[in-house]
Amino acid sequence: MTETAVDVMMEARKTVAEKFPKVLVKLVIAFLIWLFAVYIFLPLSGFLSDPTFLGLIGLEKLIAAIVLIALLIILFAVLRDVKAITDAIASYAAVATLRKETIEEEKLLKYQRGFRGLAYVLVVVIAYLFFLPFLSSIFNVLAGIILIIIVLWAIALLLRVGEVFSDDIEKKTSDFIKGIESEVMHSEEIKAEKK
Repeated sequence: MTETAVDVMMEARKTVAEKFPKVLVKLVIAFLIWLFAVYIFLPLSGFLSDPTFLGLIGLEKLIAAIVLIALLIILFAVLRDVKAITDAIASYAAVATLRKETIEEEKLLKYQRGFRGLAYVLVVVIAYLFFLPFLSSIFNVLAGIILIIIVLWAIALLLRVGEVFSDDIEKKTSDFIKGIESEVMHSEEIKAEKK
């Protein structure tokens, strides 16, 4: 199935206009929660000599866990909209890169998969940085283990993203080299004719 480039771009514009404000509001809320937790609530719990809550868990760890859960809830609420925005941006990229009047659905899905992978790596890294103060407050070793898992996952995902775009990169590179060779051959022919 093919779609016209104009239809693809109009649908992408509509998706971004609809989803981006929702994502932005949720991210601002998450950032405010993070700011208050890191600069007010966690230092306050340390100022109180980190008393235990019902003798079970330190106040700093409890506050860190509460904030961590709140940020996770916001992150999961944002992921669906981030996927939609990423697909819309991938649609724009497909239209711009392919420079055709019609876009094949298979090619469009391929671009969406690649850009979605890049977006997921970016979102996970930002989320980890958001969660790091709380993870290290709860259990420092857990923060390191999660970082190792993220690094391995990101490498695997980026390798798959590279495979998604490799055919197009090879084709564009080949076309570029052929263009240069053609120009060199043409200039050599002109030089030969002048002799």
